[in-house]
Amino acid sequence: RMVYGDGEQVARETFAGVTVEQEDGWTVLFRGRDAILRVRDEHVRSLERVDQRPTRVRDLMRPPVVSVERDAHLAAAAYLMKKAGDSALVVVEDEADLKPVAVITDTDIAAAVADGKDPNDVRISDLPARRPITVPPDETATAAANLMVASRIRHLPVVDDGRLVGMVDIVDACRGLMTN
Repeated sequence: RMVYGDGEQVARETFAGVTVEQEDGWTVLFRGRDAILRVRDEHVRSLERVDQRPTRVRDLMRPPVVSVERDAHLAAAAYLMKKAGDSALVVVEDEADLKPVAVITDTDIAAAVADGKDPNDVRISDLPARRPITVPPDETATAAANLMVASRIRHLPVVDDGRLVGMVDIVDACRGLMTN
């Protein structure tokens, strides 16, 4: 974090991923080999290193789109996703428990349609059962992104003490990586 300026103007900025060098009366900030800021030493009011905590899943998660009905048709799942502006929903055993038992994505629905199935006839329970991969809210964005890539998935239900508390997707994780 750097505060710099003259008597009339003062700027306060925080820079990530920079190194600081002093050369011939100048304070220079470098990102890689490129100088990104050069300030006369007499104009530097303060310069401090700030260790930023890593972005956590809790900082990125959003409320999940939930369906408690395993017997719901895929068309109903698609409707809920569209209405929520999301591309996945979490199936839970019951509203009180909120334990995730499945994740249904727009890809699952598209695959069923591509296989010639009518989404008004196919039920969520007809899809191949997959135990959902979940993440705790205190996990880092980096770990969540790595888990999604390694598991070849785009959505992670966020679970705290066995209860669904949110959802992160690959875009959320990337946003978290860009702020670190």
